[in-house]
Amino acid sequence: SGVTSPAKVYVSASGSNTSPYDTWEKAAHNIKDAIDAVNGENADAPGLVYLAPGTYTAASGCSADGNYLVSVEKSVRLVGTGDKPDETVLDGEGARRVLSLTGQGAGAQNIMIARAHPFSPEIGSQLGFGLNMVNAGIVDNCIISNAIVSTNYNVVLEHWVYLNGGTITNSVISDGKVEHSYKCRTGGGVITVVKGSIGTTKIYRNTSCNQNGGVVTVKGADSSLVDCDIYNNKDSMREWGVCCGIVAARRSAQIIN
Repeated sequence: SGVTSPAKVYVSASGSNTSPYDTWEKAAHNIKDAIDAVNGENADAPGLVYLAPGTYTAASGCSADGNYLVSVEKSVRLVGTGDKPDETVLDGEGARRVLSLTGQGAGAQNIMIARAHPFSPEIGSQLGFGLNMVNAGIVDNCIISNAIVSTNYNVVLEHWVYLNGGTITNSVISDGKVEHSYKCRTGGGVITVVKGSIGTTKIYRNTSCNQNGGVVTVKGADSSLVDCDIYNNKDSMREWGVCCGIVAARRSAQIIN
């Protein structure tokens, strides 16, 4: 008979890196191996990948040569096991895209996404280089912080946080600066919601400087921004957004407080 993949797996530098990584003692040393090993049945019962506190980078072997440091393309939720989100860090080191969630029910909980950068800008504008969610699940109690991207060449600049199906809740999005010159063909704001919701989240100290998006862009019939604290953001190319940093691109989008 075949071997059933575990519903829960573990990642820790102190584990023995023994497949299928189903105990802390046998924990994987990198996140990608753990994602490959876990069984995620569906969006309602995703597989769980528990991450020991620490900082995870390309040197940790998460995804040394992929488009993202961590890419989840199936029903899997990443769960940080520290007391606070900033104790379990996915670190782009100012050189990498960080987290892409494109599987049904794919999500993250209690982790920090830090220092993201689109190392290959021409990959396309419909992506988030810090957090990318497409038909995904829930990102809960996470911190997305510390991204500075500045370009002055003819590119399509990506968004920092991009939702096209998914939910961000009880989180913090702060200290992101996404700017480019008039030569750039198009680009998103710091945060763009095409489909999905951001709720009960603090959004602050973010700066947008481009011609096609503000700090927060909510632009789809099924997109919403609900009960968020939004302050100290600015769009340095326009007067709008200095206080709240919001652009609602379509009347069908919802901003609820």
